[in-house]
Amino acid sequence: MRGHDVWYASGYGGQYIFMVPSLDLIVVTTCSLEAGRRRRPPIVGTMERMIIPAILDRIRTRELALYDLLTV
Repeated sequence: MRGHDVWYASGYGGQYIFMVPSLDLIVVTTCSLEAGRRRRPPIVGTMERMIIPAILDRIRTRELALYDLLTV
């Protein structure tokens, strides 16, 4: 997912645990999908479009701030 290895566990009705070791990130979701409904869960898109980019931006910001501190 966006260049990162992702491990996940899925449960009944749309329960998910996503682990992204390279980002020290764990996302747990619960929801209630209709039984038997097979489609890509909305959380996957949310992870790709919002959560992982937000974490990456936060890491970059922190790295830049640390670089600024070290180069003063």
